[in-house]
Amino acid sequence: MEDWKDYISIILFLFIVLGGLVLLGTWGMSNAKPKTARSYRGTVVDDNAVVSINLKWLGQMLLLIAGLVYSYYQVISRIDNLERRVDNADTSITELVKKHIEEEKRLKLDMEERISFFEKELNLNPFSWKRKKK
Repeated sequence: MEDWKDYISIILFLFIVLGGLVLLGTWGMSNAKPKTARSYRGTVVDDNAVVSINLKWLGQMLLLIAGLVYSYYQVISRIDNLERRVDNADTSITELVKKHIEEEKRLKLDMEERISFFEKELNLNPFSWKRKKK
């Protein structure tokens, strides 16, 4: 049950680290000016490194992370809901089993009373017919 939570947290961590590396400019360093108008050019970190953030890519990453978090929340809430339903089902099954056990005991006592009545009143032994009933 906990294994898939570990996998999701590892994937989220990797996305965050990857996004941080790109935002810091340690991955994909270039000496050229940004070629798109939608990029934000930051200050010069070093003589050879310029921090640039592609806003479209950043938006896509934020949407991806938001989608993963929402999916994770949906899975967790669904599992919690199913666990509650299983607990309710177990409780109702236990109550029904107790009810049926009590009903079986009652029916067994009824049948024993009937059998004892017929044993007492109905005598099929021909040798005991001459005896008087007490």
